[in-house]
Amino acid sequence: MDQPRHQNVPSSAAPEWGARGPQSGAGTSGARGAAALGPAPTDDASPFLIQIGQLYEGPFDLLLDLIRRQNINVYDIPIAAITGEYLAYLQTLRDLDVEVAAEFLVVAATLIQIKSKMMLPAEPLLPGEAPPPDPREELVQRLLEYEQFKQAASQLHERQQLEEASWSRPQRWDHPPDEDPAQLAVGVHDLVATFRQVLERLRERPQLTLAPEEVSVRSMIEHIHRLLTRTEDPVPIRPLFQQAASKQALLASFLAILELVRLQVAMLRQDRPFGDILLKRHRRFHQAWLDFLAQSKPASGESE
Repeated sequence: MDQPRHQNVPSSAAPEWGARGPQSGAGTSGARGAAALGPAPTDDASPFLIQIGQLYEGPFDLLLDLIRRQNINVYDIPIAAITGEYLAYLQTLRDLDVEVAAEFLVVAATLIQIKSKMMLPAEPLLPGEAPPPDPREELVQRLLEYEQFKQAASQLHERQQLEEASWSRPQRWDHPPDEDPAQLAVGVHDLVATFRQVLERLRERPQLTLAPEEVSVRSMIEHIHRLLTRTEDPVPIRPLFQQAASKQALLASFLAILELVRLQVAMLRQDRPFGDILLKRHRRFHQAWLDFLAQSKPASGESE
């Protein structure tokens, strides 16, 4: 084991991985690794005896296993010993004709580079000059990050297993659904298409306007609300648009319908595909209208 010339990374709680440390899970990466490391059965054998039978998820999984089994302080890794055992692991894979993944080779090159830096003689420091960083510092940080992500992944996997093993009670509806199963929901796009058709016909109709007509959206909202109050049957949209005497009244009708739908006073439906669009009461018809009146002032001279 070589003696590093650089100062160890200080830590008051340097983690040591031993038998109590987290166990490495079996990898799912195929032939990425096929060896397990275990203690030697005799005193003469290597403390990092390579045995066949365990898969590693990646190079950092292998490094953590090497460190765990020797109770090594992660902030003071004996880089020479770890590098030797790591390369021996890769050589064993080659002897077994197992294809070594590229990430294992990258980490091997990193270990060799760190080992070379630590074997070089230390350069004299100038007065007031800080010592160079430990060459192992970046590797240590990556190992710690990998361990954190691995623990988080394990916790997420356990949570997923618990959720898959549990069965929740289906949601209970406190209110009956608004939709009739025989009816189809209508979107704003369908309403706009009907509005454009009526608008084109209105342009072709000759108009004799003697005085400007003032039609507000508020007055049209109250007009449509009165129609829905008089009957529980759905009100067709197209005749409602066609009754408009001017473009202003047509636009006010269109905006009033959108507002009633937004307020949940009414909703749009169809009896069949490509059928007439119908305006019907919403389940919250009465309460939504009271909320609307409470938040706005009624039009002068009109009542609901």
